[in-house]
Amino acid sequence: MVNIIFSLLLFYQALAPFKPAAEFELKINFTIEERPAADPYKKSYDVSAEDRSHKDKGGSLPYLKVQLTMLKISDQEFRIRVIDINGNLVSTKKIEPDVEVKIDWGFSEDIKDRIVTPGVYSAIFKQG
Repeated sequence: MVNIIFSLLLFYQALAPFKPAAEFELKINFTIEERPAADPYKKSYDVSAEDRSHKDKGGSLPYLKVQLTMLKISDQEFRIRVIDINGNLVSTKKIEPDVEVKIDWGFSEDIKDRIVTPGVYSAIFKQG
């Protein structure tokens, strides 16, 4: 019985509205950057051997950055917060015309292997 009531409460919760695509611009910036080689004299015991082998390679790798630009701002929106899937704050800015929020994802190899970034970000608009 408790499960049914809990399920109904979750079902009837109001979802936050999505921002229309015409009100923002999302740019993806892929560049080739040099990954620094890991320090051979430093040992990390909290990282697996596979993760260490990724860091030890060094060399030129694709690097991903994403830029979110607000084109149209509602009168009620005054702040934007970007959080990752773990709830960690990535960026917070006051919303102004043409404000840019930059999200640094990291090297594509690390993203693919899910070593560095969580891969999911949420932009939340604070209203006042």
